[in-house]
Amino acid sequence: MIKKRHNKLMSAIQLRNYGGPGQLVLVRIPVPEPIENQVLVRNHAVGINPYEWKLREGLFKSLNPVVFPIIPGIESAGTIEAIGPKVKKFLPGQEVYGFVSGSYAEYSISTEDKLFFKPDHLSFEEAAAIPVGTQTAYSVLFDIAQLDKGEKILIHGGAGTVGIYAIQLAEWKGANVIATASKDNIGFVHSLGADMVIDYQSVHFENVVQNIDVVLDSIGGEVQNNSFKVLKQGGVLVSIVSEPSQEMAANYGVRALLRTGGISTEGQKQLQLLINSGVVKPVIRKAFSLPEAANAQELSQRGHGRGKIVLAIPE
Repeated sequence: MIKKRHNKLMSAIQLRNYGGPGQLVLVRIPVPEPIENQVLVRNHAVGINPYEWKLREGLFKSLNPVVFPIIPGIESAGTIEAIGPKVKKFLPGQEVYGFVSGSYAEYSISTEDKLFFKPDHLSFEEAAAIPVGTQTAYSVLFDIAQLDKGEKILIHGGAGTVGIYAIQLAEWKGANVIATASKDNIGFVHSLGADMVIDYQSVHFENVVQNIDVVLDSIGGEVQNNSFKVLKQGGVLVSIVSEPSQEMAANYGVRALLRTGGISTEGQKQLQLLINSGVVKPVIRKAFSLPEAANAQELSQRGHGRGKIVLAIPE
């Protein structure tokens, strides 16, 4: 059921080259057409991720060079505009959220296996804040680290886009949750379910915690290296930013991994139940308009935030 749009144009943000925020340009280009199992989504809100400004800065170009121009973005929430002939799960007009390639645009293409029905209790902005953060947190905690009830977990960056979901998921599992955050975010991180919050600006976490079963590292560098010191024998460190030292892991008698790949099928089912029931809740830091995408990336790049940055794209 493909609706032809007769060369209809849309607004989109193109990344023209590696560099600063000025490389993000608002353009008018044709609306894409879905084929096969593809779905065309009219985006109402778009999630902003650190990956996007890192891509713009060229931090991945040695491993994954880009052919410019491209439309950034990997997640959104919106309404099904049209579907390819092999799509069976969705119909035009339904509200969805999920992984959508090139989502910094009014319309984007996805496939039906990467989309989910939007719960009624979530706004489009809230739904757009969910896919990357929740799946990353769930896969780290349960698919990789196999966090269990009663275990102690240290979550670095508790107010960040992954940390907020990791805290909620660990609390739901019944773990003892310790998180790091800036002084201004201590109360907020406690409200998410953390049992203990460490002000990383004034306290060295390695001096106040020990015998940790699982560390979720979203910082890297010195923080990652010092995290080995707090793990118990047989514990596990999972980083979402950089490859941990296997030499240090061996010296401390722990496992250390870089999170790669996606979420398990069973994990996806469980995560959707938690989202739909309201156990896992998104937090919006700030909403920008589509033409303000450069400002949104700049805010993301500054860090030290509380929740997710989104682009709102009204009708």
